[in-house]
Amino acid sequence: MLFDDKRSAFHLMISQFCAENGLKAFFEMFYWALSLDNVSQKFEFDQWASMEDLMQSHEDDKRDCPEGTGEFLDAWLQLLEKMVNPRAMLDSPYTMSPRLNYMPDSVPFEPVFYLIHIHQLAMQALRRIWARRPIPNYGPSMFETMILILKHLIKSHQTLLDRYHTRMKEIKFENLYIRSTDDGLNADHIKTLTDMGFMHYHVIEALRTNASLEEATDYLLNNPEASSLSTTGGQSGGS
Repeated sequence: MLFDDKRSAFHLMISQFCAENGLKAFFEMFYWALSLDNVSQKFEFDQWASMEDLMQSHEDDKRDCPEGTGEFLDAWLQLLEKMVNPRAMLDSPYTMSPRLNYMPDSVPFEPVFYLIHIHQLAMQALRRIWARRPIPNYGPSMFETMILILKHLIKSHQTLLDRYHTRMKEIKFENLYIRSTDDGLNADHIKTLTDMGFMHYHVIEALRTNASLEEATDYLLNNPEASSLSTTGGQSGGS
């Protein structure tokens, strides 16, 4: 449900997946699998979510993977490879309109920020299993997938950094622009409603008193005085 048959990511689905803590649950499953034969030393997601100890080895890093986890870990790594693939995300045709990030009820989603975050988590996950002995019947497949993941992480590192800095500048400019128009109201929302024929001061009132563009539109549609078109029509009808 996160990707199409050509491995392109659905941005909306990825956004919702992250918003519902799906990303954390995904990595928690991985660390849970590594803890199956070592209850006293469980791996915890929060323990490995930071990059601070990436190069620090753990006493269990060279243990054999728990028995019976080969099929799961192999499938998990294959899904992770799709999730960290920068082309699957950045070249996807299933993008979300940037305007959605400014809707009151929307969950902001930035593909570049997502990739940087999941690349950090992926590197930690690989660090935990890289030195382990190959699992019978699954070792070659898992190793090949791990190499692909590392390739994605290394090749895209500088590109993601450049895009991150560019996007941060864009966001700063967008925020300054929004704050400078009508006391922080979304300029695109104002333009949308005025283009529909509503008078400017009624549009401002509607946006200030309603939580979303849809609610503001309903408010204006139910207020005949708000439409400059209806006012013009009434004047021409009486003349």
